[in-house]
Amino acid sequence: MTIDKSWILKHKHSVEFWNGLQAFLVRCKDHLNFEGSSNKRRKTTNKGLRKRWEKNGSKPFPIVFDFEDQQTMRPVGDNSSDFVNLVGVTIRTTVPLNYKSWKDVPSEAMTTIWPQLETYFNLRPYLDHPGYKTPFEAGIMKLCSELYSGAKSRFKKKHFTILGGLGNRDAILRKIPEGLTPEMWNEMVNSYCDEVNVHRSEVNKSNRSRRSYPSYHGTKSIVSTRHERRQIDGRYPSLIENFKERYSKNGKIPLPELAQQQYDEMNDLLSRQEGAADPLSEKQIMDQVLGTRRGFNRGRGHIVPGLARFCSSSSSTGQSTPPPPVYTQEQVNEKLASSNRRYKRLATKMKDVVEGLAEHEIVIQFDSEYESDSSD
Repeated sequence: MTIDKSWILKHKHSVEFWNGLQAFLVRCKDHLNFEGSSNKRRKTTNKGLRKRWEKNGSKPFPIVFDFEDQQTMRPVGDNSSDFVNLVGVTIRTTVPLNYKSWKDVPSEAMTTIWPQLETYFNLRPYLDHPGYKTPFEAGIMKLCSELYSGAKSRFKKKHFTILGGLGNRDAILRKIPEGLTPEMWNEMVNSYCDEVNVHRSEVNKSNRSRRSYPSYHGTKSIVSTRHERRQIDGRYPSLIENFKERYSKNGKIPLPELAQQQYDEMNDLLSRQEGAADPLSEKQIMDQVLGTRRGFNRGRGHIVPGLARFCSSSSSTGQSTPPPPVYTQEQVNEKLASSNRRYKRLATKMKDVVEGLAEHEIVIQFDSEYESDSSD
C-alpha cells in the first residue's frame, strides 16, 4: 500500500498533519476491507492478563466486590474489568451454548470456572469469610448467567438471525458452527424456531423498543462508577444525582421529559425527609418513584435476590463485611510505578497543550504555590 508520508513531518497541531492522518486511517480501513481479505475479530484469550499475572510472580491479583453499596456482587475497582472478561472468555470457550439457560448447565460443565478465577484473582477473603461464602458464590453465578445469556444471544444473531432466520431454516441447518455436532446444532435451530421462543423473542424486542428513555452510562456498571467516586471523595455519591447523570450524559444533554419528572419528584421527597420521624433513604425514595422489580433496582441495576436481606441481617448481628484485599510489597511497588507512568504521560500531554497554546500567544501562568509543590 503506497501512501503519502509527508504529513508525518508536519507539526502535530497543524491542519496538514490532521488531514494527512485522517487520509491515512481511511486508506488503512480500505486496505483491511478489500475483497478476499480477512477482517474477522480474533477470539479473546486474555493473553494480556496472563502476561501481567506471570510478571506478578504467578500470584493472584486482589479484587473487590460490591457488597455494601447496591448488593450487586459485581467486581469493582482495580482488576474488575479483567475479572469480568475472564469469566466471559471461560464461559465461551468451555461451556456449550446449547443449554436453554445457565440454570440448565450441568455442574460438571462449570468445573473450569472457579479454578480459573482463583488462579488469577484472590477470592479467599470472600470464600473463607464466615457466612459470606454462599451469597458470594450466588453473585458470581448471577454474573455467569448474564454473560452466558449474552453469549447465546450473540451466537444466535451471528449463526441464525442474520442468515435469514426462520425463512432460511434448511440452509442454516447445513452450516454447522465450529465446535458443534450436527445433533447439537439441529437442537439449537429447533429451539430458535419453536413457537414459544419466537413469541418470547418478539415480546422482548417490543419491550425494548418501548423503553421510556435511553441510558448513557456506557458499558461500565453503575456500581463501578460509584466505587471510583468513593475512592476520590471518600463517600458514595448521591443515588438521585447518579440517576440524573446516567440519563443526561453527565449533564451534556437535557433529561427526557419523564426522567425529569421522576428526578424532580425524588428531589421533592428527599427535601421533605429533614426532621421526619422516620425519614426515607434515597434507595426507598427511588423505589417509591421508579417502582420495584424482583432482582432489579430501577435506576440502580441488577441485584442478587436475597443478598440485601442477608447483608442487613448480618450487620444486625455484628458480622463484618469481607476484609479489604491485602497488597504485597511487590504489588504496592507495581501500583506506584504504574501511577508514575500515568503521571509522566499526563505531563507530556500537558506540555503539548501548553506549547500549542503558546503558538497562539496564549500563556498559562501557574501561581508560586503550584510551582513550589511541583518542584518537590
